[in-house]
Amino acid sequence: MTQTGLILAQRVRKSLAQAPIQDLEVTIDETVIFAPKKLCARNPKTEAIALPDMGLGMAERFTSYKAHLILGACGIAVRLIAPLIGHKSSDPAVLVMDSQGRFVISLLSGHLGGANRLAKLIACRMNATAVITTASDECTVPSLDLLFRKRHCTILDWDELPTIQAYLLEERRPLLYDPQDLFLDLPCTKIPTLDNLNLATLPCISLDIKKSAKKAGILRVLPPIVLGIGCKKKSDPACVFEAVALFLEKKAIDARALVALASVDEKANEPALRALAVKLGIPLRTQKAVTLAKIKTPNPSPAAGRRFATEDFSVCEAAACAVLKEYLGANWQATLLCTKERFFNQVTLAVSCPMAQES
Repeated sequence: MTQTGLILAQRVRKSLAQAPIQDLEVTIDETVIFAPKKLCARNPKTEAIALPDMGLGMAERFTSYKAHLILGACGIAVRLIAPLIGHKSSDPAVLVMDSQGRFVISLLSGHLGGANRLAKLIACRMNATAVITTASDECTVPSLDLLFRKRHCTILDWDELPTIQAYLLEERRPLLYDPQDLFLDLPCTKIPTLDNLNLATLPCISLDIKKSAKKAGILRVLPPIVLGIGCKKKSDPACVFEAVALFLEKKAIDARALVALASVDEKANEPALRALAVKLGIPLRTQKAVTLAKIKTPNPSPAAGRRFATEDFSVCEAAACAVLKEYLGANWQATLLCTKERFFNQVTLAVSCPMAQES
């Protein structure tokens, strides 16, 4: 916003260009400077792109960038972004740096957007002080939104999150329903069932993959699951769609927990499976038959063994586990939540879910 700020912006950009940020929480590989048109006119050699109206310019670009660093007063930054703020699950990181380069302030999307981490990284490079005000960072309490994202979970009830987070900050233990033991490190009281809860006394985090209605006092979080599928060549897409719908309904599985559709490599271009992936809004991932044949599951198929000249194996069960393990990365294992079921004599389905972290 000022001559001093423009010079500082170019210093920040040069620092980031020399060594792009590749962090576990933040990746910044390109930086663009925008500045008021009048300021650029006074500095014809500037690297900045001139904007006639900074407010309109921010509105047009707000969601196009992973992060915004505003060099100027916090008040100006707040006025620029206030009409644009949507939801913490989707807003980009917004930071503010004073024109003298003394402070880097995490203003918006500190956890999920990575503003807190980015503020620390930029402050370190620019010899400035990072200003972080989120309570969980100040009190060394786990940030639930960031923790759930790191473990690939989907938060359904964002309005319940602040209550649970406040309990943790106050060193009170909310209830935790966690059938797969994915969050044993959380300071919560684990419960074996969601039945007969007294939510007036304590709120609850539920990691149930099954469909459930929203209920005040319960934070529903979906662990990631993978739908494994096998089918005959050139299966009717309508038949495959119906089989999946029946299967998910029978098992009462919340489809929003699905992160991938899994099968054997031979099915990578199967029209029905590609159409199903589009319908579900998830990617189709495949694995080599020889890889799947090494995975022991409850229902191996002699037909699959003959077809691929391997040991007997279940395409849907093994693929579900293999793809989820690949998705989760190191220190995690996958297990079968629902074993193989056959539909219409041409489609087999299974579902995998995560297991607790390895010690």
